[in-house]
Amino acid sequence: MYGGIGKYLPKGAKYETVFDDELECDYRYFLFPHLIREYAKNELGYDRSNKQNRYKKYAQNLFVAVTGRIIHKNILGKNDDFKKDISELERIIQNVGLFTKILKVCDKVVTSFLGDFVVERKIDEANTAHNFFSNQVYSKDMLEVIDSKIRQEREEIDYIKKTISGL
Repeated sequence: MYGGIGKYLPKGAKYETVFDDELECDYRYFLFPHLIREYAKNELGYDRSNKQNRYKKYAQNLFVAVTGRIIHKNILGKNDDFKKDISELERIIQNVGLFTKILKVCDKVVTSFLGDFVVERKIDEANTAHNFFSNQVYSKDMLEVIDSKIRQEREEIDYIKKTISGL
């Protein structure tokens, strides 16, 4: 998982096995998470240079996952396959101001999650932050903590939800 991505790029050793003719591929499935991750890194400090929060550098993928969770479950109100929402997600992303607001709410949720005592204890139990974010961050009990942090932003999420329904 942490190996080089070059083998999955066109002309790479694994490209043909992953991106074969049978793959029903929509570039948006890959582009949108990448854009969210890059925003987190470049605008919100989810990178190695962050000195204020020692765990944010490990939490880029968590940020993408929380963004998807908030949009899919809390804003769109769905529990099925997220792939069915790709056109709605595109419409949301195209409204840059609104999407930026969503990403800032996601940052509040993730930052609050990272500072939670239960999470810090789990990181300590995992021996390293890397181990925690690689293996345990999406466990049932951690998802419950994430959902509780999302509920704390309910008012802002409801405002966003109303705005999106008017688009």
